[in-house]
Amino acid sequence: MVLKCCSEFIESHGIVDGIYRLSGVTSNIQKLRHTFDEDRIPDLYTDDTIVQDIHSVASLLKMYFRELPNPLCTYQLYHSFVGAVQQSKLQDQLTQMRETVEKLPPPHYRTLEYLIGHLSRVAAHGDKTGMTARNVAIVWAPNLLRCKELEYGGVAALQGVGVQAVVTEFLVVYYAAIFDKKNPRGLSMSLDLSELQVNFELEESEMRLFSDEENSQMCTSSPLSTQEKTVTKKDKCQPKLQLPREEDGKDEAPSPSKRRSCLEERLSDNCDLRYIDSASPDQGI
Repeated sequence: MVLKCCSEFIESHGIVDGIYRLSGVTSNIQKLRHTFDEDRIPDLYTDDTIVQDIHSVASLLKMYFRELPNPLCTYQLYHSFVGAVQQSKLQDQLTQMRETVEKLPPPHYRTLEYLIGHLSRVAAHGDKTGMTARNVAIVWAPNLLRCKELEYGGVAALQGVGVQAVVTEFLVVYYAAIFDKKNPRGLSMSLDLSELQVNFELEESEMRLFSDEENSQMCTSSPLSTQEKTVTKKDKCQPKLQLPREEDGKDEAPSPSKRRSCLEERLSDNCDLRYIDSASPDQGI
């Protein structure tokens, strides 16, 4: 529900400068979250406050994925995603990436396919928004791919952010080859490696630019593109999107809160994701 509702609105109204990079107004984000939390669908298209603050919808969508107790790409498969882009040949990268995403629990796979398709369409308008595949990947990577060992900060964590961005960019650029069910191995397509430079040492200045600009927007009040205040941990919803842990028990995900909101219920395995099942990745949203 959250993903489908927000992505449709962003693709129809949100092809604007800095989409997903600039933050929305906190009060608008909270209003949207409470609506979903009450098991209702917000009327994004007629609410003038939301129409004038497109970034609040984008901020809510990022927040939703950021707060999953087990990331969308899962703790268990983190190193497999990284290993895929470390391969020296493009075909090997595609093969391992496809094998990795197919190891995801079905709800995670369907959601990732839907989300990456959305992000690839947003990136296609990079000339209008400034959000190329790389820039989209930089702001989205920490919300999708995390490693428990790197969540304590430090130099290793900074390097990890760069690697996560490379993985996310690869998914966005090669979305069709990775998820195309009519092309099982994803290898017969004519792909140019120059489309994506697999570079694990992303420019620190580039990373800092997007990180600092997003943070500064969250702390500065503006009627359209910034938050009035930062969202505290106490205010955050904690959606759940995970199946039972793998049998090996490695990298156990943190236990979700005992208090499950309506939003969490709608995002459970057998509820929200059925909407995604019915959507074709080749169709616009």
